[in-house]
Amino acid sequence: MKIDFSQEIKKLDGTVLEDAEGILTLGVICCRALTGNTDKMIKPLHSYKLALSIYGKSIVDVKAKDITLMQERIISMFASPLVAGQASIMLEGGKDESTTEAKV
Repeated sequence: MKIDFSQEIKKLDGTVLEDAEGILTLGVICCRALTGNTDKMIKPLHSYKLALSIYGKSIVDVKAKDITLMQERIISMFASPLVAGQASIMLEGGKDESTTEAKV
């Protein structure tokens, strides 16, 4: 599945979420999750190679098993549903719909 890793993570009001290093994109979140330390280290070499394959890129063709791996790592790394929820939706091919008018 082709995933756009340049999609921006947003706050609930629709503004772009930033940290000390800049704007948070799906690619940034995935790379941090794939290369960060967690209690549950899943396939470290594969995680590293996957991070290299998406780092700094926009559209990347990703296998379903790699999408699952990224989702698992994101959930392990990021306690925030704001980040993990958007990233999971984006990895499943959905578009970011963060606005103050979002419906639950």
